[in-house]
Amino acid sequence: MATTFATSPAALSPVELPGKLNYHHDINPELSSGMKAAKDFMSGTLEKAEGFNVRRGMVDDRITHGANEHQIVLLADKLSEAASVGYERVKGELAASTANVEARLEAKVALTPTTNAGEIRSVFRAMKPAERSAALAAAFEAGDKEILAAVVSTPAFIHGCDPAQVAALRESYNRKVAYIEHLELEEHRKATRYLADCLAPLGGWKARLYRGTKDHAKKHAEQKAVLASYGIEMADG
Repeated sequence: MATTFATSPAALSPVELPGKLNYHHDINPELSSGMKAAKDFMSGTLEKAEGFNVRRGMVDDRITHGANEHQIVLLADKLSEAASVGYERVKGELAASTANVEARLEAKVALTPTTNAGEIRSVFRAMKPAERSAALAAAFEAGDKEILAAVVSTPAFIHGCDPAQVAALRESYNRKVAYIEHLELEEHRKATRYLADCLAPLGGWKARLYRGTKDHAKKHAEQKAVLASYGIEMADG
């Protein structure tokens, strides 16, 4: 017959999951290794979080309350470290994959300034704003790569064109000339935003892992300080 301790553990309530990790459903892992890493990290962390909640609810009368709490804290430490290391690793992998797509897009668009670039910029700079805007739009519409390359390769004060117009027209041109690469780049940028949006929920979750243990206040303060270094305020609890 198993021994029941006077200080036998009580089940701990489940902690709120880092919900924004559900963004993984909207990430296509087939686009690149970075996208796959991001999806795997988000979905894998959610699975671990759900498993940890199961462990928090378990009661084993064969061990003391203190021993159970110690096991919970050790597991929380392991999960927290894995989430921190995994986040930074995935962040780097996704950035590398994004840079690769950007390079492929730039190679396909191939807007390289010619020897006439300086003269083209001078002509644009001498125009009135309305004329300059119309000429730039016409060049993009015609796909005049020589004019486009001269403009997009230098700051606005060199050629006088409106930066917002240049950015919008170049985006449109990229979509037309390198449609597949443009779509892939948009997906990578979306995944990058998703990953960034997960930082605060992950921090809050890592603090909640210790709820109900003597380490909770300390770990909460640590995570709050980490998020504060990113300019993110973490709620109490």
